[in-house]
Amino acid sequence: MGGRRRAEKASKNVARTDWGTPLPVLECVRECGPIGLDPCTNESSVVYAKAAYFKSPDVDTDRLDTEHARKRALGRAQWKSAEDVLAVRGALVQRAQTESLQVVEQVIPGDGLLDPWHTDRGSTYVNHPFSAEMVECWDGKKRRTNEAWARRAAQQAPSCPNDIFVLTPANPCSLWWKWYWDYASLICFWDGRLQFLGAEFTADFEVALVWFQGDDPLAEAGWRLVHASHVGAALAKRGRVVNARTAGYAGSRRKETP
Repeated sequence: MGGRRRAEKASKNVARTDWGTPLPVLECVRECGPIGLDPCTNESSVVYAKAAYFKSPDVDTDRLDTEHARKRALGRAQWKSAEDVLAVRGALVQRAQTESLQVVEQVIPGDGLLDPWHTDRGSTYVNHPFSAEMVECWDGKKRRTNEAWARRAAQQAPSCPNDIFVLTPANPCSLWWKWYWDYASLICFWDGRLQFLGAEFTADFEVALVWFQGDDPLAEAGWRLVHASHVGAALAKRGRVVNARTAGYAGSRRKETP
């Protein structure tokens, strides 16, 4: 039996892919600046980004042929009704006000694997589903979930004016991690195992918080250096930080285009 199967069998938590972000991770991200976009929110999210993409969980696009699934995605046929989206926003706003955090200003029917991450209102924070299931991507192809989000972050980073933070399983030797090694700025391998919100037990795997520095053409070089130092210091308080661009892994092979 492989290591992944042993880990799944040994897990004490119910098998789900929508666990909420642990608060220590959000504290770290907010220490680096406001969160402008959450491209994969859900009803129980505590990210409280200024804007969030909400995808309907009740349509299985994996069972659709690629062309049909893409047309449905572009036509927004799979999203919940406007009333349901407003209800989700209302729940998030109420919880944010209760906890004295910034209010979610906009919940958008959307999918982070299809819609752009461009925001000038703060960083993009991603806590994607941790899964090996096949999902529909922006180019009409299907990929496994972890790889799809890693590749999407690498694809969006060069055109995003603000930072991108991705919480992901710490599997640095996996093939899909090449998108982090090749395109990320810093990678923080979190100290210890975290307990995700909604989970009864601590996770049976380690995580990493990956940072892609924003490419704001109006930002001065000096400010970028200061900001990078600030982010690096915030990450270093939570785990072992690696500079992805100088780690050596990416330079050992040809860099691919996401």
